[in-house]
Amino acid sequence: MFIAAGLYTITRYLDEFFGERSSIALSKFCPNGLISYGINLEGKSKRRKFKPLDYAKKMDELFETTIKKHRKETFWVLDSGGYQLAIGLLANHHIPDYIDSYIYFLENYTDNFDEAFTLDMPVTKNLFKKEEEVYQFNKESYLRTSVLPDRVRDKLLFVSHFRTLHNFDVWNKLIYEDDLAKYYKRFSIGGLVTGQNVIHKLPVNLYTIGLLQIILYWKDKQNIPDPFRFHILGASNHKSVLFFYLLEEAIKDIYGINLALSYDSSSLFKKMLRARNFTYFDPNTTLSLEVSAKSKNLNKIVHQFKRTSFDIIKQEIESMARELGIDLEVKEIYDEHTGTFSDSIQGYIILLEAYEQHKFDEWARQEAKRLYQLYKTNLSKYESELSQCLINLNKGGKASKSVRALSKKYTNSLDMIPKLDSIDALTSFMHTYNDVTDVEPVEGAPVWDLV
Repeated sequence: MFIAAGLYTITRYLDEFFGERSSIALSKFCPNGLISYGINLEGKSKRRKFKPLDYAKKMDELFETTIKKHRKETFWVLDSGGYQLAIGLLANHHIPDYIDSYIYFLENYTDNFDEAFTLDMPVTKNLFKKEEEVYQFNKESYLRTSVLPDRVRDKLLFVSHFRTLHNFDVWNKLIYEDDLAKYYKRFSIGGLVTGQNVIHKLPVNLYTIGLLQIILYWKDKQNIPDPFRFHILGASNHKSVLFFYLLEEAIKDIYGINLALSYDSSSLFKKMLRARNFTYFDPNTTLSLEVSAKSKNLNKIVHQFKRTSFDIIKQEIESMARELGIDLEVKEIYDEHTGTFSDSIQGYIILLEAYEQHKFDEWARQEAKRLYQLYKTNLSKYESELSQCLINLNKGGKASKSVRALSKKYTNSLDMIPKLDSIDALTSFMHTYNDVTDVEPVEGAPVWDLV
């Protein structure tokens, strides 16, 4: 299941474009949205006063104007704003105020969301002056949400971090020594703001580590949540999503745990509106590639399909319209007078990337089931067909060195899951391959100094 970050930014426009069909359009093409509690910290470069309760009320106003009309047809996840904290939008000594505000919102505005993340603060130099502060702040945050009423806590996703040794060790302590995971029924793994070099050092896909860090805690317990809700933060490219669903199959096969897996994307609306392109997925050929919607490229042939960009966009928009019961013939993409997207298709254009992601997501889940059965019964055929899948999801053509390496890493990951069968084994594995201990801060990130 994919969840669209930023969906709240376009709901009012979709209301204007689709009218009474706006909720239907959302439910069909983009039914799951994510909104960050830290969104109102962005763009605040000047020092301002901050009152936790006022901030919570301002967030409720944002929900009121963008989301509440569509609550019945859509599923909303509240992000805690850990990313905004990690890039330095909030001064370290004001984090307790932010925690107060977030906890207040969770308890007093619970009906605004279907799920919400615990407030996690990973190791970054923007946040903490001393390493021990990371553990202290996160333990305080997680303890406070652990004692919230069941109606609130049952909606919370316990977020774990794992992409550096320090993050991995801190969350191991929170999960296994402090036993904080027992208070939660939903889980997530994060780690957006870390150096990318760590990813290539491990012989397995990094998300295998994050998933196992949680699964190994629960595997021998009697009260395992079923389904086991699990979200992967900040990764949504097609090759990664196929692997996520392979993990889903492996965990069910090895541990009997039924994952209900989701991931989020922050680019579903930015790509078309800013870069004028989208990721087209063709379920017939299983090819995935970028198609340009720039006016100068509309009549160029997309050689993999021997069709123009215009023809592909026209086909997809008309297909979307049919699903809404609308008979639409697309004659132009841009208004010849204004140079902007034609009034007749603007709503479809905004949702086009989400429509493609929805198609791909349905295919990827079924393809992962097929591939995993081949992995269990015919390894050579599995390796061949996995490689071809990754080639197709990388624009087609021939197998590149990077595709072969990725295919090998995915297979290694499946091989290692039954071997990394304890937290001690997983910890030893991480310490063997991962020597990235902290993260450099983002340069020039403004700090909203809350007095």
